[in-house]
Amino acid sequence: VNERTFTYKEEADTFPTLTNVNLVEHQLDKGTSVGLRAGAIYRVTDFFRLGASALLPLDYTINTKYDSQMSTDLGGATYEAVSPDGVYKYKLRVPARFTGSVAFIIKKYAIISVDYEMVDYRKTRLIDDAGSFEDLNDIMISSLKNTGNLRVGGELRFDDLYVRGGWQMISSPYANDAGNGRSIQQFSAGFGYRFADFFMDFSYTFGLQKGLFAPYTQLNPEEVQPVASQQFRTNNVAFTLGTRF
Repeated sequence: VNERTFTYKEEADTFPTLTNVNLVEHQLDKGTSVGLRAGAIYRVTDFFRLGASALLPLDYTINTKYDSQMSTDLGGATYEAVSPDGVYKYKLRVPARFTGSVAFIIKKYAIISVDYEMVDYRKTRLIDDAGSFEDLNDIMISSLKNTGNLRVGGELRFDDLYVRGGWQMISSPYANDAGNGRSIQQFSAGFGYRFADFFMDFSYTFGLQKGLFAPYTQLNPEEVQPVASQQFRTNNVAFTLGTRF
C-alpha cells in the first residue's frame, strides 16, 4: 500500500488581483504479488562461507485511486475545482535480483557478512490491457540502468543476547542521476534474545537520501526550470516476537 498527497502552493505579489494558487493531488496505490527466491550456501571452511541467491521477476497487480483539487484567490473571491475520482488497474513488473555474499564466522561469537545485489532496472515494465505504457516503457529502457546495492553487517553473541549493526548503500537506478534522486544510505542497529522456545528482536534503521525535485515543467524550454533541493530522512523501528515448535 502506498498513499501520497502532493501539495503545491504559489503566492503572487506582482498581480493586483491574483494572490495565490493551491493544488492538492491525492493518490492511493494497493498492490499484490507473489515472489520466489532460491539460493545456496557453500561452507568453504568453518570460518568462511560463500552464498548466492536469485529473486525472480515480480508482477504486481496495482489498483490506483486518485483525485485532485485546485483553488485560487482572484479579485477577492475564492474559486475551487475538484476532479472526479479516478480508478485504474495495471501491472508493474520489477526485474530479477541476483545476490552474491560472503560471510566470516568467528566460532560461535561473531559473524561478519557482505552482500552485493545486482538489479537491471531497464527491465522494469508497466502493463495494461490497452497497451498505453509503450512510450513510457521505452523511456525507462533509455533512462534507467543496471546497478548494484551493497550491504555490510555484523553480529556479536553473548550467550542468549545478540547485538547487530549494519550499513546499506542502495544505488540510484537512473542513468543520468541529476534531478532524479541519488543513492540511499541506511544504517541499522539492534539486538535480540534467543531462548529455548521463543525469541524476540528489536531493530532501528535510519535512512538518508538527497535529490532534486521539479514541481512542474516550463512550456517554454528557454525559461529556467524550477527545481527544489530535497533531503529525505527515514526512521524505522521493528519489534519481533517468535516461537519454535
